[in-house]
Amino acid sequence: MRKKVALLYTGGTIGCDGFPLAPVPGEIFRERFNAIPWYSGGALRVGGNEIVCRIEWISRPADSSDLVPIDWLAMASWVLERYERYDGFVILHGTDTMSWSTSALSFLLQGLSRPVVFTGSQLPLFQERSDAAQNLLTSVILAATFDIPEVSLFFDHLLLRGNRSVKVDARSFTAFASPNYPELGRAGTEIVINRSLHLDPPASAVSLDDPLNRIARLKELSLLRQVMADYCVVALTLFPGIPAGMIDALLSLSPRLRGIVLKSFGSGNAPVSGGFIDALARAREQGVVVVDATQVLSGTVRMKNYETGYLLQQRAHAVCGHDLTAEAALAKLICLTGKALVEGRGTDYVEKGIETLICGEMTL
Repeated sequence: MRKKVALLYTGGTIGCDGFPLAPVPGEIFRERFNAIPWYSGGALRVGGNEIVCRIEWISRPADSSDLVPIDWLAMASWVLERYERYDGFVILHGTDTMSWSTSALSFLLQGLSRPVVFTGSQLPLFQERSDAAQNLLTSVILAATFDIPEVSLFFDHLLLRGNRSVKVDARSFTAFASPNYPELGRAGTEIVINRSLHLDPPASAVSLDDPLNRIARLKELSLLRQVMADYCVVALTLFPGIPAGMIDALLSLSPRLRGIVLKSFGSGNAPVSGGFIDALARAREQGVVVVDATQVLSGTVRMKNYETGYLLQQRAHAVCGHDLTAEAALAKLICLTGKALVEGRGTDYVEKGIETLICGEMTL
């Protein structure tokens, strides 16, 4: 059977060269990809499948540290514009912000029935001992031959839900983990997929298999692009002695601050003394959504466990982030805030959306 996979090269270590490392242009990366031994002859043959890949790239491949939320919209639009012609999609991305991008695309591409697999590498594609070729090969196979109706991240040997992933190691080839949700699959001598953990196929009313739904989603992404420059959302990591004045300073940001992901202590706690919670309450009065998302790697926010968390909820009207990763919390808040602006909705819409399970991003 002939399968078709579209690959988008956005930059990152996988496409880097030189010293210091920097992403090569798309044309050069395509030449290097076509020279990979297992892709000889313009196709990859796995079992009874022949997999043909089309490689495309963004106008200026970048270190993922330089990618911004508008780039998320461009990646999502790229998938939608090619949706009908391909069996799956692979996005090559730098590791540093991959978890933010995978989280964002899970919210922007609701209704997926085809795999969108992010991958990258810790070493450049043609460097000695590189992990790039194996990550690429397995990701292409996953995108072409497995019905995984969601945005995932494959790295080293782990297939993770994109909006549950976190980068945990800058040196090991096993760079990513999923602290609060089991892995979707593993690739060893064979690829083992945990299908019971995958999202259910989308209902026909929202499925992106429907051309009308894809057109509507592309229009929504275009409108989001127009409003995204009008607001900002920040993540704030709490530390002992954090001054309340930091919150007041954030309120003077331009463009206007619309949301704060509070990377709180433990199970969702913040300092009560020093006027910090009062400062958050003032921000909330000005229309800023405050999301309580713990900074610890594993676990969940339980705002009623301690007085410090309870007061955060009662006085600052912070929204519980449950076990969202900090990356998913920020991406979700950015996407919901943009949608609220497009549709003329208020903070209540965003706050309700944060606590609503959308695409497997948290456990309620």
